[in-house]
Amino acid sequence: MAFLNFSKTKNLSIIGLLIPIGIVILLSRNIGFMHILHFAFPPENFYKPIVSDSFHFWEKEYEKEYQVSFKYTDNYIIGFKDRNEKIPKEWKFTGKIEVIIYHNGKQIKNIILDRIDTMIYSKNTMKFYTSVNFSPSFDVPINKKYKKDLVIKIKVLEPDKELEKFKNSLELVLQVNPSP
Repeated sequence: MAFLNFSKTKNLSIIGLLIPIGIVILLSRNIGFMHILHFAFPPENFYKPIVSDSFHFWEKEYEKEYQVSFKYTDNYIIGFKDRNEKIPKEWKFTGKIEVIIYHNGKQIKNIILDRIDTMIYSKNTMKFYTSVNFSPSFDVPINKKYKKDLVIKIKVLEPDKELEKFKNSLELVLQVNPSP
């Protein structure tokens, strides 16, 4: 009889271990959970942009394509940085940008960026912005499936002529969303 009790205890212990492991595996597939986990405990170089490139936000029909593979399951944003930190806080985005994501030549996602999500002030003064993040953001894996070997085409549908003043210091960025 004692042997049976030990066996039941052993089985309960194994089940007690498997349940939390199963929960962690399920949560690791949840983008919201992973975003909070990465925000609390960011891996090294986590917020380093995947893409950082000059881009002409002020030119209609201007477009570029980028080959990307995402390392982390998380929420991502597209925005820009001004290396000179001189975009006035009164500036309002007036453009429209199309983002098309392809996998093996097949379009898997289309996003229109036409509003601002976050603006980061300059380190020196709150009169200027150093970076701007567009809305909406998007989750990776895309469509809960695609994370590697993607092509992202970014095209200016409606230009923001005001940004031409900053053409020598603007960089398009694609990175993990820094907002919680």
